[in-house]
Amino acid sequence: MNLADNASRVGIASNLTTVQLREVDMNDVLQAARIQGTRINLSKYGRVIVSSLENMSGTQRIHWQRCFGLMKGTSYDSSYGTTKVADGTDGSATNRGTDTTTSTDSGMGDNGAKVTAPPNSGVMFVEVNYQYQPIAPNWLIGPTRLHYIASFIVRDNRDFTQIYNPNPTATASTCDKYTV
Repeated sequence: MNLADNASRVGIASNLTTVQLREVDMNDVLQAARIQGTRINLSKYGRVIVSSLENMSGTQRIHWQRCFGLMKGTSYDSSYGTTKVADGTDGSATNRGTDTTTSTDSGMGDNGAKVTAPPNSGVMFVEVNYQYQPIAPNWLIGPTRLHYIASFIVRDNRDFTQIYNPNPTATASTCDKYTV
C-alpha cells in the first residue's frame, strides 16, 4: 500500500503548475519498496509492478509500467495488462499505452472489483506477486504464491503526457527487465 501511495505523490513541480513525474522519482519509489522487502527477499522471490492507469477522454488505459523482481511468468507478471517498453516515454500516440476498455468492463483489477481512473486523471495501481518461502519444507504444503494489489488516485495536478527523463537521465525500470 505504501508503494501505491508514494507513487501517487511523487514528481517535480514545473512552472506550469503541473507536476512532472520523472524516471528518477519512480526509481526512488521502487527502491523504497526493495528496502522494505529486504527481510523476505522480495526482489529474489517476487515481482512488483507499478502501473499508471489513466482516464483520457473517457478511455481507461495503462500508460506505462515500471517493475522490479526476478520472478517471471504468468503468475508473476501483470495479471491486468501490460505495456510496451517505450510506452509513456514521450507524448506520441504510438507510445500512449494499452487500452483497458472492453465491451463489458474497463480498468484494472479482478472482475467485479475493477479500479478506474477519474476523468482526466490517473491511478497508481500496484501488483505484488511473491513466492512464499515457508519455514517448513515446501514438500509439506507446496509452493504458495501471494498476490496483493493496491491503488491510489494521483492527488496532484500531474502532467500525464509522459514519464519524464531529463538530463542526467535515469535508467527506466521497465517490465522487460527482471532485476533485484
